[in-house]
Amino acid sequence: MKTALPAITAICGFAAVAIASPDSRWEEFSLDPLHWIYPENTALANPPFLHWHPHQGAVRYILRLRGSGTENEWESPWNFYLPSEILPPGDYRVEVRALDGQGGKLGISRHSFTVPDGAVAFPVSLNRFALEPGTAFVIDSAQLEKLRSGAGGRAVYRDRLLELAGRGIPDDLLRAKEPPLYPDGVWNHGLWEAKNSLAYRMEDGITQQALAFRLTGEKSHLNAAVALMRQVASWPATGSTGVWESDHAAQSLLRALSVGHNLLEDQLSAADGAKIREAILGRGRDMHAFLNPFVGKRTSAGMMNDPDNNHPWFCASALAQAGLALAGREPEAESWIAFSSQLFAGVFLPRGDRHGGWHEGIDYWSYTLFFVCQFADAMRTGAGVDFYRHPWLRNTGGFKVLTHPPAGAHVPFGNCRHAPPGTFDKLVMKRFASVYRDPVLWRYVDALSVDITHGRELVFACLWAGRDGYDPATATTLPRYQHYEDMGWVVANRDPFDAGNQVVFAFRSGPFGGRAFGHGHADQNHFIWTAGGEKLIWDTGYYDGYLTPHNREFAVTSAAHNTLLVDGSGQSVHTAGADGRILSHELEGDILRIRGDASNPVIYGGRLERFIRAIKFEDWRRLRIEDDIVATAPARISWLLQSNYPIDFDPDSGGIVIEGDRHSVRGTFRTGGVAVIGELRHGFPVPPDRTRSRGLEWPDQYHLEIRTVEPVSTWRPVVEFELSGPVVDAIEADNP
Repeated sequence: MKTALPAITAICGFAAVAIASPDSRWEEFSLDPLHWIYPENTALANPPFLHWHPHQGAVRYILRLRGSGTENEWESPWNFYLPSEILPPGDYRVEVRALDGQGGKLGISRHSFTVPDGAVAFPVSLNRFALEPGTAFVIDSAQLEKLRSGAGGRAVYRDRLLELAGRGIPDDLLRAKEPPLYPDGVWNHGLWEAKNSLAYRMEDGITQQALAFRLTGEKSHLNAAVALMRQVASWPATGSTGVWESDHAAQSLLRALSVGHNLLEDQLSAADGAKIREAILGRGRDMHAFLNPFVGKRTSAGMMNDPDNNHPWFCASALAQAGLALAGREPEAESWIAFSSQLFAGVFLPRGDRHGGWHEGIDYWSYTLFFVCQFADAMRTGAGVDFYRHPWLRNTGGFKVLTHPPAGAHVPFGNCRHAPPGTFDKLVMKRFASVYRDPVLWRYVDALSVDITHGRELVFACLWAGRDGYDPATATTLPRYQHYEDMGWVVANRDPFDAGNQVVFAFRSGPFGGRAFGHGHADQNHFIWTAGGEKLIWDTGYYDGYLTPHNREFAVTSAAHNTLLVDGSGQSVHTAGADGRILSHELEGDILRIRGDASNPVIYGGRLERFIRAIKFEDWRRLRIEDDIVATAPARISWLLQSNYPIDFDPDSGGIVIEGDRHSVRGTFRTGGVAVIGELRHGFPVPPDRTRSRGLEWPDQYHLEIRTVEPVSTWRPVVEFELSGPVVDAIEADNP
């Protein structure tokens, strides 16, 4: 940080601590030298990310790429490279040669891949970063002055931050010791939460106090931040808060030290500065060894480095900030910035849906992007690289508006809290609204009643709250219907900003979205329908924690969704390759037609040969579902319907009634000549842990199972629903 303030010498010194080398356990995950990792057979990004296992004796690599009428040669000191120019779509062959210090060839490896027409185009130069020591990446002098003198929302958050920082650091945090290692190396949830909680509190304290000092120059803030950084720097980099034991805690502390050092560097004594940089270097080495090579690595918490999951995203975000903190001082720093940036450009961001969707759902959208925005801001301020130009980031704010509106209902696909938008949502949307100067996104922010009053959230509210250049007259209208093609969601939302006039319909049939575990559910060909905020046809079960008994045994399973069971068994849970697809999507006026395909044998473990679901959603008030089901062997098929309201089913007429508070759905189930039995249930086979609700209401829910009496080979049931209530009156008034 270049802002001039009087130098202050720390009032107490560090205990001696050696730089911890990366844990040797990472070495077991490295395959043969020069084994290719990325691109996979088909590149997601253009230009493609080139990444291979390192050769231990190499000091540089020569890359040659041929294909589609082009030929290129590049040199890299590292085991990765991202071309800076778009390649013509087509088939390519890439060769890498490892060279020693005298130019001798150590090995050679070749790989073939395709760059498709649909690869995400994001040309950017990310191979060299020659930065001066002390380059500001958290906030530059112009931004700092704007925050000091700003009015409006920025001033509100600034003043709250200063008031909170003025309370000082709690005594228990000043005395806190690093938590113990997992007993016998076996992960347990309670200790994991304790590590993470302590790390987050440390990050909160360091970043709040450091920014408060930058704003005021008051020594009490400086001393408080330095005291906490000393404490963290005394903990071993590969100890109980290292990546092996908790990547959450590891990234939080690495980022806290990096941000604190960047904000306070010119105020630190020589001893303090050196020890903090030692700690950043040790923790950065641990994080880099975890991420590079970027392959699956099993830590105490299980298999990691799934690019479709948020964990490596927040780890790479922290590594980039560590590289920026040490840039110009440590030779490794440049490679950390380059590798993290290339992961985001070539592996992470291209996984977002081309229309802005995120397959982990509405809550993990906010959680993931909270770290993405930290990374993007650091790269823009510190390295002059603008990741906000990326197509997915430009489009993804609209996804949040449509699927998790400020009022009414939301799209509950995947693990989510089933709650209105919270402070994380407001923070991330503030960032997108301010970057893109988008009135629709600002309208979303303004519609949220939640307030930002504590923790690291206040730091980001200060940095992300500006409305510079905001012009309400430029407001645009979001589409009411959106097909998120890459992740297999179709969403219709009549009015995200008015719960009273809102109707939400959503359907899912798409990729599993991961390599193992993750936050998706076994819900191919599943749908929901709400009116006026009332969850009439809905997901059941709750996210009371990742892989809790309720979440694992009910909420993520097909039994909690509006899909099928086969002989009482649902779809494969957390299984790579259990991919559905949308065969067709047609929109004509307010008539939406969808055909979803869950015939893939991986989905039902080979029990179904065909499961095609045809949807007709008309004028927001009529829904027709036709299923074409073929079993590989005769089986009892169950057709499931879930609601937050009691369901009434008449087996003789096939009548279905769901009465909400002001709206209702009435339908008729036609069995196609097959004898069925209906079973109504209330509650859950495994109850949620409501003590984890943090003020949320998790009522019991209602389930209808319509099951064939005898095993069948084929079944073609049809159900037609019609909505009634005040929303329908509004629809009719709009379309007289």
